[in-house]
Amino acid sequence: MPKVSKSQLAKPRGRFIFRTEAAKTFEIAPSDLDSILPISVQRNPRGRGDVKKYNLCDVQELYKRLKGGSAASRGGSSADEPFAERKGKAITRTEAMRIYKLKGTQLDRIRPAGKGVSVARGVPYVLYNECDVQALANNVETAKVSTAPPQGMYEPPEKLGHQYASCGGDGFLCHLGDALH
Repeated sequence: MPKVSKSQLAKPRGRFIFRTEAAKTFEIAPSDLDSILPISVQRNPRGRGDVKKYNLCDVQELYKRLKGGSAASRGGSSADEPFAERKGKAITRTEAMRIYKLKGTQLDRIRPAGKGVSVARGVPYVLYNECDVQALANNVETAKVSTAPPQGMYEPPEKLGHQYASCGGDGFLCHLGDALH
């Protein structure tokens, strides 16, 4: 175990986050993370370097300082915060797309509730509040229903047969009997 004195460690306060996860999630340079004290430093069993854990609240405060202060102190909204507040059950981006039949661009409209890296496969993932995903899916479905053209309203000319023709170059079709008069 690396030699670290207790004075070089922060007191644990709530949830923790690993150094690499903090750097990826909050887009903070590892050198910036050196400005806060870790809550634990252990030898990496898989290779070189140490495994460092930080208080999540300390990393969030660092993120706010680096991005120009907290949103509340600037009089703005919480749009600059990296994640939405956790409300109820979380769902991964992939599950949200599969279950609610949403596209990635649609999911980009809502703020994620968290990010992480799969321990088993090492693949990054994004978490959303399921209630936010449900609300988005309902809005998307409502928009589809209200903007969809009525069924049978337009048929291409080749499907209509010979009794219809284009009239006046305005893109509308009229019955041949009307076009001849």
